[in-house]
Amino acid sequence: MNAISKISSSLDVAQLHIIQEFHISVCDFSIVFQPIYDIRNQSIRYMEALLRTKDQRFSNPLEVVEYFVNKGKSDVLTVMLFQLCETYIKLFARNGILTTINFEPQQIASKRFVPLLKKIFQNMRMCPGSVLLEVTERDCPEKYRSQFISNLLKLKKLGFRVAIDDFGVANSNFDLLSEVPFDLIKLDMFFLRNAMTSPIHFSLLEVCSSLQKKIGIPVCIEGIENDELLDLVKRLNVDYAQGYGLGRPKPFDELHY
Repeated sequence: MNAISKISSSLDVAQLHIIQEFHISVCDFSIVFQPIYDIRNQSIRYMEALLRTKDQRFSNPLEVVEYFVNKGKSDVLTVMLFQLCETYIKLFARNGILTTINFEPQQIASKRFVPLLKKIFQNMRMCPGSVLLEVTERDCPEKYRSQFISNLLKLKKLGFRVAIDDFGVANSNFDLLSEVPFDLIKLDMFFLRNAMTSPIHFSLLEVCSSLQKKIGIPVCIEGIENDELLDLVKRLNVDYAQGYGLGRPKPFDELHY
């Protein structure tokens, strides 16, 4: 029995049947990590876990998520993600670094998601506070929104940390901020890319960056690709920054932290 099957059998027998049905092989998937820096302390605060695949059915990681979500089998993906990340979550936590993992709204909104996550963390003996769940309201159908918010609040009560990703695009997410006590706001790189040349975009970036002072939630700006952009972010006095200029996604063995 392989590792993912062991976890699945300990969680729920039905999970094993699903894994066999989709011919999942953990060997076809891997995780790379991109650092998120604490600008003031010049240290890594988070490592974002990003899924990579060699499975020829998928041309990019997003297709993997969509495949299972659309079939109503996102539990399989959740189990596999944490199986791939378990060792690294624990190693990072020992060094005071939290692991961030992205989830789609429909994954979060599943009635099975919270109990499954609780069981995974119990079986793996991991602390919920060692993980930051990145979520976005983008592409969340209205019929799932109530359950989506309810599950986020349940996750918070269990000790999980949650971040709102891609803030400021699509459904803007401002209303979500009033309903969920997020631990981090990640500003979409769209703002930063245009802030250097557009006064309007710079003003919008300033307004969004001030949220950490106004409502007490730390802000991370994505898309830092060079020193000029990093200097701009420092002037805005935000807490965290992420981008290729600070660190590209890499396998664990190639990380320096």
